[in-house]
Amino acid sequence: MFVGAPAYASSGTNTCTGPGNAGATCIWIDADYGSEQADFFGTNSNFTSFDCDIFTNCLPDGTWNDEASSGYNDGGGSFNAILWQNASFKGFDECMKVQVATANTKDFANFGFNDEASSNSWYAVGSSQSCSHTD
Repeated sequence: MFVGAPAYASSGTNTCTGPGNAGATCIWIDADYGSEQADFFGTNSNFTSFDCDIFTNCLPDGTWNDEASSGYNDGGGSFNAILWQNASFKGFDECMKVQVATANTKDFANFGFNDEASSNSWYAVGSSQSCSHTD
């Protein structure tokens, strides 16, 4: 489930930690939490379902598919987030620990994941999850 319209965040500002975002995985079009932001709640199998064509930076198909350059997992304190390279939770996966910001989550290009995210899911803190990359 996607709640709320994508919000603008100036470069370097992580607005995912604010009120109303508890339990969200947030992604930004640019590195360092820059440009447009989308907040995802729940599990989403295909980011092409989420329109962002009102923003000029959202290319080429006008959706949030393959747009993320940075991310943050608020996770409500209980869940780690997984961003998947392909729809339906397939391909390379980036696991983001709850409420942890690193150089890699601020710039997905650091590990070859820039503009690659297509779906998201969750796993409970303390449970086991095999990930391609973890931050």
